[in-house]
Amino acid sequence: MLRLKDHADLNYTSSGLTDDNGKPIWRGEICLRGGNLFKKYLNNPEANNEVFENGWFRTGDVGTLNEDGRLMITDRIKNIFKLQQGEYVAPEKVENIIATCALVAQSFLTGESTES
Repeated sequence: MLRLKDHADLNYTSSGLTDDNGKPIWRGEICLRGGNLFKKYLNNPEANNEVFENGWFRTGDVGTLNEDGRLMITDRIKNIFKLQQGEYVAPEKVENIIATCALVAQSFLTGESTES
């Protein structure tokens, strides 16, 4: 089973979103449940508490599910950090913009939550 968990603080919600053609879309953190998933981390209750919520495995990936049932992974929750002024930044988005420059072979972005 699959569900998308809203993260309102990161602006990943499914309420009222539509694509360019007016069809509804849903997005949120991808959560999975079923017999084909592992039950828990061995001897690591802290990791279990971090990734399991009411029997759902929280992948940490943000997905978008369209009306046709296609799931696209669009972001990663754990790679988002919060700046001092409260703004959330996804480093991959900035890195991908920088990488479009022909003079850049590879980029890496880091941030400090104590800095503006």
